[in-house]
Amino acid sequence: MKKIYLHIALLLISLWQPATAIEPGQRFVTVAFHDVVDSVADIEDDTVTTDRLIAFFDFLKGDGWTVLTLDDVQAAKNKTKTLPAKSVLITFDDGYESLYSRVFPLALAYNYPIVAALVGEWMDAPPSAMVPYGGKLVPRTKFLSWDAAREMQRSGLVEFASHTYSLHKDVLANPQGNRMPIAITQRFDEATGTYESQSQYEQFLIQNFKLDRAIFKRELKKLPRALVWPFGRYSEKSLDIAKRAGYQFALTLDPEPSDAADLLRIARYLPTRDPKLGEEIEYLRFQDRLPTVQRMACLDPAELISNSAQEFDRRLGVFIERTREMGVTNVVIPAAFVDQNQTVQSWFPTSASGVKSDDLSRIVWQVQTRAGVSPTISVPLKEMQRSGMSQSQIDHWFQDLGRMVPVQSLLIRDLQQVDRQNVIDKKAPVDGPWQTRAIRNHLDLTALPAYEQQAFKGVKTINAFRPGVQLYTLKHGEENFTVSDAIDLTLFTTSIDKNALNTAVNNIEQAGLLSKETTRRRVGLWLTDLAPPNPDQLSQASLYFQAHKGTAIGWCPDLWLQNHPNAAEVAPAVSAARFPLRP
Repeated sequence: MKKIYLHIALLLISLWQPATAIEPGQRFVTVAFHDVVDSVADIEDDTVTTDRLIAFFDFLKGDGWTVLTLDDVQAAKNKTKTLPAKSVLITFDDGYESLYSRVFPLALAYNYPIVAALVGEWMDAPPSAMVPYGGKLVPRTKFLSWDAAREMQRSGLVEFASHTYSLHKDVLANPQGNRMPIAITQRFDEATGTYESQSQYEQFLIQNFKLDRAIFKRELKKLPRALVWPFGRYSEKSLDIAKRAGYQFALTLDPEPSDAADLLRIARYLPTRDPKLGEEIEYLRFQDRLPTVQRMACLDPAELISNSAQEFDRRLGVFIERTREMGVTNVVIPAAFVDQNQTVQSWFPTSASGVKSDDLSRIVWQVQTRAGVSPTISVPLKEMQRSGMSQSQIDHWFQDLGRMVPVQSLLIRDLQQVDRQNVIDKKAPVDGPWQTRAIRNHLDLTALPAYEQQAFKGVKTINAFRPGVQLYTLKHGEENFTVSDAIDLTLFTTSIDKNALNTAVNNIEQAGLLSKETTRRRVGLWLTDLAPPNPDQLSQASLYFQAHKGTAIGWCPDLWLQNHPNAAEVAPAVSAARFPLRP
């Protein structure tokens, strides 16, 4: 019963380590709880049992942890207070009734302050109402009453935060019918066949915040200082709107250490139901969040296109099922290509280039949600420059890509070594994506070659819409075998030919890239040839690189519609799937 809190304990202990981008005295950890139940039989995705919460509180008390308030975090931001090495902020989302009946008595008993986020739409409903929750209607009584909230507030231990008025929803995001979180999605209107404009999107958020803050003022006689993003989804634009609305703090679900220097991006760890011990420990050790293994396949949207929507869906289904069977972790999908007339054609709506079709957002979302893998968007930046696109057109293209497509990572070819600049500890190992991102954020782009300037500027633009986006690069084998700390993953291309493969691996080893744990998980092989590898070739290449401590490997082309290479044959050697298998 105490398993998940052992994992959290390991997380907390791990956070004593110094970080590349967080100053001493400003680093802490934030935990995002939801509902609390008494019986294991009542456990759902984000629930925990009362005895587990007690075990967690006992651990904090016995191990000398300081439980923070938002005032403590603000003081650390202002440099008027230094946070102890063992500091934790405890939060509860959604305002369940258990917040009053189970959590509040424990907060009083342990004298622990908490931050609790309330959803305005649910709280504003009458007691007898049914409210929309998780795609269904549930009784209003599932959530906290205003009387209970006022009692908790009077205790001085509970600060209530806004969980927005009605952003716990998804909306129609593209013509194909995918629904995505409303906080980061410009809605598609089926009636007009058009997308919501940026100004319409911004006005919707502004009105949502105004409505929620008015409810807090009416019921709790004070405005909320903190905003907790539903599903952890936000963008730079939504953060800016929240700040202008009066919020001083914003809490996300970015799985990384919290930094008091950035009150509008307080990262939080989300405990989920009964994770496996080894997997959860690996996941929660924030000082070591690099992937242990990556398997990457490619998908050209052109291979899905058909005159029939049903045939498109059938082909996409074939790809997704094969991807799951092979145990792939990443799918590389080009966002655009250059046609025979040297015109850039994109797979998403943009006024900066030609548009072949509006299919990229659907493909990316389906790959992410149905296949359970990470979509990596390939950007043909050199081809775009050679086609005659101006710098301003390319900047606008990146902006449209970030607005319209749920990007998680970008692949841009031929990025060279980029040195760290202006980071706290230039010698600290890069062992988490937040550290690589911090290094990118501190780059002086004017000091970089023109190609790198455009690439990193594009990544920054995407990150404004999709915070946390990662950057990968593809380098040809004849180039220097070096990696940049500003890049999350560097893939070296090689033929599947045995001699070429051996040479590439030897060069990577001689460069010292496989000798350190935190470095070798940021380099990999990209197998490419005129034809896709056969099962024996791909299996042998994967096992060979793995034997040399390599962890990331990808290949292209891949005849997925013909199942070549055969998924069942290569899966035992290639698969990155773990037990239990993906649902």
